[in-house]
Amino acid sequence: MDHCHPEHSEGLSPCLSRSIAGSLPKGCHLACPAALRNACHPEPVEGLSNTYFCSMKISSASLEDVPELVSLINSAYRGETSRKGWTTEADLLTGDQRIDIREMTRMMQTPGNHFLKYSPDGKVITGSVFLKQDERGLYLGMLSVSPLEQDQGIGKKLMAAAEEFALEKKCRAIYMQVISVREELIAWYQRRGYHPTGERKPMPADSRFGTPTRELEFLILEKKLDALP
Repeated sequence: MDHCHPEHSEGLSPCLSRSIAGSLPKGCHLACPAALRNACHPEPVEGLSNTYFCSMKISSASLEDVPELVSLINSAYRGETSRKGWTTEADLLTGDQRIDIREMTRMMQTPGNHFLKYSPDGKVITGSVFLKQDERGLYLGMLSVSPLEQDQGIGKKLMAAAEEFALEKKCRAIYMQVISVREELIAWYQRRGYHPTGERKPMPADSRFGTPTRELEFLILEKKLDALP
């Protein structure tokens, strides 16, 4: 059974009365999308009601962001720079590339794909997440935060934005794949309601983006979402 209904996703939804627990800053209230666009963000996130994206500093990424996003994602996952944060895969895969400009451009131009970016000053991107709408629901991948900016709640804000995106698109679940040996990261997702489904997938061989230093596989995590009224 499909968990996602794209036919209901055109345009912006009415004002929502619901909040995302633990995500709204003190004093930040849900507001009309039009008011938010006029007050604080000239380019709202496509397909979202933008109830709180102004205060979250989150917006849609575009092709002009590709070079900066590639640099951010690689710094969060691969190479020596990634060791400054806790999301590094440097000990699991060789090389400095998690993604390159060509692959990022292809992903961004693929229908159904979407990237959200976090930019506290409207200039420098310090966080991002990849979203893909499909028949299962919403796939979430490459959640990235600059190693120098981790442990400041940026990842939580991007996760909250992803869940808002999923609900606006009438998706009933968000799922992801995580390298099975990354126990700390899996625990972080579990605290946010994402749990193993029992599914496992082998890691595909692609030397462009690193060679595993040991045999690796993915665990599939999933979170069921409440439907919008």
